[in-house]
Amino acid sequence: MEKGYRCAIIGQHPMRFPWGFDEEDTQCRQMKLELAQCIMELRQCGVTEFQVACDPGVGLYAGEIVNITKQNDEAMRLVCVTPFEEQATKWTPQLRERYFDMLADCTDLSCVDYQETPNAQLMPIGGSSSSLICCWPYMTLNLPAVAQRTRLWPMPLRWGSQPC
Repeated sequence: MEKGYRCAIIGQHPMRFPWGFDEEDTQCRQMKLELAQCIMELRQCGVTEFQVACDPGVGLYAGEIVNITKQNDEAMRLVCVTPFEEQATKWTPQLRERYFDMLADCTDLSCVDYQETPNAQLMPIGGSSSSLICCWPYMTLNLPAVAQRTRLWPMPLRWGSQPC
């Protein structure tokens, strides 16, 4: 039986990305493709569990990618970490539907609190993972700060014309 490693996947809110919520944008598609490739590479390296912060951006994208990928891999797991119970209440109907589909298909669900708490997702995700994928635009991610908060050194996922 192989040892299961965990990877947490975090990113910033979609409104901070140049494309916002436009998932048809070329940069968004490129980021999703690079995220999928990174997930598949980590799986080949022995990572079996992927933890996502259930946000309307990177967490949702990653959760959907892992749910699709795990259909052909019984050892792969998706753990959705929600910061509080009613976080999707004010989301658009389309995002809420995708969110609840992701939760229905995930392997495990963890709710941090019943009420909204600042930075609630970083604590449980960082504390139990062996690797971390961060999706932020090039040069805006403070790697030492993220490493200090999560106790992991993040693998930044940068896209666009800037070098990785």
